[in-house]
Amino acid sequence: MYSIDVSSVVRNSRPEPLKYPITSFGQCEHVVDTALTGQTQLSADYLLVALAGGKLVEAVGNVLRRLNLEFIRNGPQSDEEAG
Repeated sequence: MYSIDVSSVVRNSRPEPLKYPITSFGQCEHVVDTALTGQTQLSADYLLVALAGGKLVEAVGNVLRRLNLEFIRNGPQSDEEAG
């Protein structure tokens, strides 16, 4: 097993530049994609659009489901999987 200092990784990371044109198809996908590139404030702004449209609960639920899939897919590997 290995150890990672998450605080230092987060402190030393920088957002990726935004990509144009936007390739995401829906609001949920766009929120997750921008968050995963480090554009967290922009990602949060898209949730305000859902709030204004009265669909914040639905939007947050969709984002959480998608992020859960990302975490499972990109999570740490066991020693056997790594190698």
